[in-house]
Amino acid sequence: MMRSLTSVDLPRARSIAALALLIIVLPTWRMTAEPPAPGADTAQALIETYNARKIGDPGKRCIRLRLYDGETLTRDFRIAHLWQRFDAEIRSLVLLQRPDGLHGTSYLLIEDLQLDAGMRVFLQLASSKVPLEILPGRFDEGLLGSDFGYRDLLWRLPMGGHELLLDDASPRVVISRATTEGARAATAWSSTRSRFRDDGLLETVGYFVDGGTAPAKRLEIEGWTDADGAWTPRRMTMQVDADRRSLLTLDAARFGVEPWPAGLFEASALPEIVAFLRQHNGALPPELDLDCRQLAAD
Repeated sequence: MMRSLTSVDLPRARSIAALALLIIVLPTWRMTAEPPAPGADTAQALIETYNARKIGDPGKRCIRLRLYDGETLTRDFRIAHLWQRFDAEIRSLVLLQRPDGLHGTSYLLIEDLQLDAGMRVFLQLASSKVPLEILPGRFDEGLLGSDFGYRDLLWRLPMGGHELLLDDASPRVVISRATTEGARAATAWSSTRSRFRDDGLLETVGYFVDGGTAPAKRLEIEGWTDADGAWTPRRMTMQVDADRRSLLTLDAARFGVEPWPAGLFEASALPEIVAFLRQHNGALPPELDLDCRQLAAD
């Protein structure tokens, strides 16, 4: 039986870099700032408005990730996501519960915009005894057969180490290019183009490589729902070509819950959490087993 996670000894793990297994975090938030006034839009203002939103933390979400080849479903994953703010950091604990055989694999994402890379990621494979730190050069890799990467779904869009420009042809599209060595090392893309709705919510992102005139992949966010005061994307599709797409859907969520012990959001807590998941067929430890609420349809 797993001892209480609140009593786990939590020195920071000294992690090694290794090939990662992707489990995606679907973003959920409520807006706290008014959209920029008409005619006053700048690239920086659009990003700052987006980044100023509240995220309903602490919270928990129940997520489904499905991979398609044409209309054929090839993989289906069920994921639990818990997140909490720690001063300038936002920490996400992401736990794979299904399918059988893979449940237990988990990761901790520490988002810190003071870092050039924007974040640190610690992965705990079900077969590993220690968490592995993911190198920034792997943040954009599409793993688990998916075309999502760790960097795709940060709570906040990076500003430091990036050049931000408005698209001349589309005033609510921000073109972002990494300009510092650290920022360039953490992305596989020469630029991204993020389109924002009039209310400040993100709508689409195109990912471009050097010399490309069309995006190498494209993220579309649809089905926004206001749940417990949080604006929640119900459906997110990453499309690479006509026959290949990855679909994230939000099944249920809870927002503004009681804070979890800070020690749960340390890399050194991952081995014990994963061991419990493995021993209990993907069920969460009691400390984390907070029921999600079903979200109303649009």
